[in-house]
Formats: sequence, C-alpha cells, structure tokens
Amino acid sequence: MKFPAGAVSFFKMVYKITAEQLKKKLDNKEPIIIVDVRTQEELQFGKINQAVHIPVPLIQENLNKLDKNKLIVLYCHSDQRSSLCARYLESNDFKTANLIPGILAWKKYQPEIQEY
Repeated sequence: MKFPAGAVSFFKMVYKITAEQLKKKLDNKEPIIIVDVRTQEELQFGKINQAVHIPVPLIQENLNKLDKNKLIVLYCHSDQRSSLCARYLESNDFKTANLIPGILAWKKYQPEIQEY
C-alpha cells in the first residue's frame, strides 16, 4: 500500500508516558514541560501542579512559550486530544510524550484530582 505525501507523519506513533514514568522524571528534575490541553471548564476537576494550561485551540499560537530543548508532556482527560497535540508539536520539531491514559492516572500523586 502506498500512502500520500505527509501521511507517514500522520501515522507516526506518539510516545506514551505513564504517571509513574512522569513522576520519576519530575523527581529526577529532568528538563520537561507539562502541558494540560483540556478546556478551562475541565480545570475545576484539578490539574497536575507543575502543568501549564494551553487548551487545544490555543496550542498553535503558543508554540513560542514551549522549549524545543525540553520534553513536552501533554495530557487531557483520556489522551485523545493530547495525542493530537503531540503529533502537531512533533511536526514542529518538539519532543513530546503523551500521558496515558490521561489526567486520572495522576490521581495517585494528587488525590485532590476529581474523576469526571
């Protein structure tokens, strides 16, 4: 099967990271930026303390706030939106990882995060 030009990057697998792996990176003070891509309304359920909030529709206009020399860890509720954002950032030469299966995986480290 032959794919059209550009299709290969679309089908590229997004690197996934577990809550345990993320916690270890934070504990080791590795150079990462955590980005919450959920809506403003979803923040009421909690967010990872170290995360910056850049909702999906604003990712493109906020590229200048991200550092290409750091791993960008993205998350949302279920890893769908963050996976799309990770692909977009990868296409702009960022190194990314997608927290699986989303924000609720982080609840073990921040019990105040509410399920929804």
